[in-house]
Amino acid sequence: MGILENGKWRISEKRKPSLHQTNPEESPCAHEEMQRTAKPELVPVGVQYIYNTVIDELLKNPNRRFSFAETGFLWRWYTSNSDYDRHQLQKLVKTGQIEIIGGGWVQNDEATSHYVDIIDQMTLGLQKLEQIFGECGKPVSGWQIDPFGHSREMANIYAQMGYTSLYFARIHYLEKELRLKNKTLEFNWNASIDLDSQIFTGAFFQDNYGPPEGFCWDSLCGDDPIMDNPSLEEYNVQKKVDDFVSHVRKQAEHQATNQVMLLMGSDFQYTNANSWYINLDKLIKYVNADPTKKVKVIYSTPACYTQAVRAKSPKLAEKHDDFFPYASANHSYWTGYFTSRPTFKGMIRQASSILQLAKQLDVVADLGPEDDSDIEILREASALVQHHDAVTGTAKENVTRDYEKQLARGINEVEVVINDFMKKTNPDALDAKLVICPLLNETVCPPINDISDFSVVIFNSNGKRFNGTVRIPYSEKSATVKDSNKKVLESQFLIAGFDAQGYLSYVTDKVQKKTRSIRQEFFYYEGVDSKDNQPSGAYIFRPKSQQPISLGKKIDIERITGSITNEVRQKVSPWVSQQIRLPKGKNYLEMEWIVGPIPKEATFDGATSFDYSDTEPVAGNYYPITSFGYIKDNVEQFSVITDRAQGMMATNGVVEIMLHRRCFYDDHFGVEEPLDEPGTDGAGLVAMGKHILLFTDVKTSAAELRPLAIDNFHQPILAFSTDKKQEKFEFNRQLEYSGLTRELPQYLHLLSLERWHKKNSLIRFEHVYHNDGKESADFAIQQTFDTTNLFTDFDILSFKQLLLGANKVKGSTKSIIAKSGKFTIRPSEILTFEIEVSRRKP
Repeated sequence: MGILENGKWRISEKRKPSLHQTNPEESPCAHEEMQRTAKPELVPVGVQYIYNTVIDELLKNPNRRFSFAETGFLWRWYTSNSDYDRHQLQKLVKTGQIEIIGGGWVQNDEATSHYVDIIDQMTLGLQKLEQIFGECGKPVSGWQIDPFGHSREMANIYAQMGYTSLYFARIHYLEKELRLKNKTLEFNWNASIDLDSQIFTGAFFQDNYGPPEGFCWDSLCGDDPIMDNPSLEEYNVQKKVDDFVSHVRKQAEHQATNQVMLLMGSDFQYTNANSWYINLDKLIKYVNADPTKKVKVIYSTPACYTQAVRAKSPKLAEKHDDFFPYASANHSYWTGYFTSRPTFKGMIRQASSILQLAKQLDVVADLGPEDDSDIEILREASALVQHHDAVTGTAKENVTRDYEKQLARGINEVEVVINDFMKKTNPDALDAKLVICPLLNETVCPPINDISDFSVVIFNSNGKRFNGTVRIPYSEKSATVKDSNKKVLESQFLIAGFDAQGYLSYVTDKVQKKTRSIRQEFFYYEGVDSKDNQPSGAYIFRPKSQQPISLGKKIDIERITGSITNEVRQKVSPWVSQQIRLPKGKNYLEMEWIVGPIPKEATFDGATSFDYSDTEPVAGNYYPITSFGYIKDNVEQFSVITDRAQGMMATNGVVEIMLHRRCFYDDHFGVEEPLDEPGTDGAGLVAMGKHILLFTDVKTSAAELRPLAIDNFHQPILAFSTDKKQEKFEFNRQLEYSGLTRELPQYLHLLSLERWHKKNSLIRFEHVYHNDGKESADFAIQQTFDTTNLFTDFDILSFKQLLLGANKVKGSTKSIIAKSGKFTIRPSEILTFEIEVSRRKP
């Protein structure tokens, strides 16, 4: 049991644990999925009953406790209920009967969500909690109980947001066995080499987040209630006490202390909280009444449990790496979802890029509250799809379609923001509507179809100058492209060579005068079907053979030479093609792939050979990449930058990336339908994407790779004028604009800029290099940056440094930087500031 004082948890004196007995702490909780198998407007119908009945039951007994996660549901309940109901919830949080855990808008995935999107969705959830509960609504317990593997970066994010603990359920079954044996289910996770990011972490005793067997008392459960009337034939108090104590002792054998956390709840439980609490009250009463058991049970929450464990100062093991890949059994490797639903993953990344741009334009041009509301629609949609059954591609088909509709609606609303920005910065120009074309990669853009003369505005949300190529669909045979000064764009290229079969065979860097060999091919795996007890599906990747099957030895190629780019087009099979480009003056290649409709799971792969003893040597060596992956030796490094989350395997000089999946059987982990996307015509989904291939020397690899990966995340957003006359659009219009007066240095990334608390803004700066001994010493060092006169249209009057989640002041409440605006930033560090600005007069 814990008491909340001024927003901080402490252990109640009368509930302090004894050193001479086992102290199980029951943590009532419900796992509320923000979509998975039902549409979002339907799910809250059940969730509202959880909130209503839990609040009613907690008010009956001040000893009872409950933990709520996923702010998205809480916000929906709060905004749709009466002031009286809201007050009751606030009171229970203030007294500590309810602990808010996790705190994000959703419980995000850790393998396929980009770290920028994780920070954004956490910030949204924490912002809403602060609006509702003030100081008491600032979570300290990280709660990632359902994602399918866990990343060190997620632990780092929690630590940088001021959380004191992190709990989850799923780790590799072999590691679980080892941790049970060594009593290391609880440990300190050192999440960053550069930063002080250690966080107390607990993996659950059971392989799930539910109660002990026989002790589930929700409407969805079938377990017997505790019958404590001796005159009844069903009287079972002694049996229930014995069974419970047996479980507690078994669990305590594997813990480093005599504190035991018991999770009393599961998915969408406590719609009948009365049944739960009646039985929990009885269980606590009768177990504690028997001193021979030497077990004392109390109601608790994760924060109180963490404090009780820490009070005993146990010597805990340490961890420094990820929990990937996750496997629940010898043939159940959860690595397929790294790639599942590739077009949806690409849409999520595109929406994120558009969201970052919209938030920046809002601040730069000081737009109005209507624009803030438009941005909020995309902000919530982008946060929602970070859910561990959304971006993962593991929701049902109809739910995924609903996710896409919400993202599309958000993008449409942001078009209004872009147009308002254009009006605000060009008050004397003629009114002209700009339109975003989400299907631009498919050369689909209705506003410019069959138009030979049009204007396009290129928005760059990066804090550095964009120097690259953009693709614009054009129906004429020839085109002249000019910049804002009417200057015709020129180009120069790398050299790429192809062998007699049409495969890429070498790349020559003309500047370094260095030629590197490369062999790129397409392969596919056949997944295990439903005849086996573990088929390949949305979650699971399980190939029939550990050797992939080549799509063919000779492919058709076509060379295209133009004034903007040189391009080679490869036709690999009826359902696989690729375009290889050599951008102007760059030392990398762009490979745009098109896969589908496919009859198999397909991968971009090279010749493979394996030297593993794993039960699944391929699936067990796939890892998630959301930005880039690489292989290297002592001299050179080969890197691949992705435009969405994907699965990757690297071994013996070979990089293998899974591009697309189509499975005809469910893998028996809850989706209850195969991963068989129909596409637009019902024949199967066609997926398109892009990789950037970079060859570097090891000593300079980070200096080139990390900025390029950030550039790839901040892909330029193209907006097209609907005016058919170019002159009308250009009349009295400023044709070039920058929100910054100077380019940011190479080590510094403007991670986010957005409206915050009406008058103020929120800004984050990231040091992109890591001081791990592997990156350039010229950049991976502490740096000082001066923000004076950084922005074109406003000056920063003051800074308030916040923790990463932007809901807590870092250090002293007087943590205000002087007007000079200088700050020091360490490698890997993200600095978050609330800034007060003064607008400059035009």
